[in-house]
Amino acid sequence: MPNESSLPAGEPAELHAFPEERGPGYEVRDTNVRSIVVFVIGLVSLLVVVQFGVFGFLRSLAGEKSPQAAADEKAAIAAAASSSEAPGVLAGQLRRLREHEKEALESKPAWVDKTKGSVRIPVSQAIDLLSERGVPPTPGPARTEVEVNSHSGRIMPAEKPPTPLPTPKPEPGAKP
Repeated sequence: MPNESSLPAGEPAELHAFPEERGPGYEVRDTNVRSIVVFVIGLVSLLVVVQFGVFGFLRSLAGEKSPQAAADEKAAIAAAASSSEAPGVLAGQLRRLREHEKEALESKPAWVDKTKGSVRIPVSQAIDLLSERGVPPTPGPARTEVEVNSHSGRIMPAEKPPTPLPTPKPEPGAKP
């Protein structure tokens, strides 16, 4: 191997060891275009086959309807569209639901369960009662914010205070 000091700066020693094997410094072989084209065509055809397979699978899961079932479904849609609530069938259902809820919340007092003493009262009356009487106390000791926000709201047993160490008794005749 030649002396490293005789080599030009920045070039490895292997290049100068065998100058006849030294190439141009880049790939001299051409890319096989035919193999790339065959690969791309195969990939595209595979993707098309997979797409048709997925389409067929999903179609079989959905189940094709018979012509009679499709006609019945179209007739039901037409009947719903011709009713008085069309075009807002859902809007009409929502309106009726809200009216029913409002009626339940603002109705006159009624017994829910007489044996337990549960009565349903309007919301406005319940708010007035709570403001007059205050919130009823909960059974057991009050919980701190930490107890409410941790341990799933369960009350954890209180830690016992540490027991004090016994104080030594003075011996008779000893001076403090």
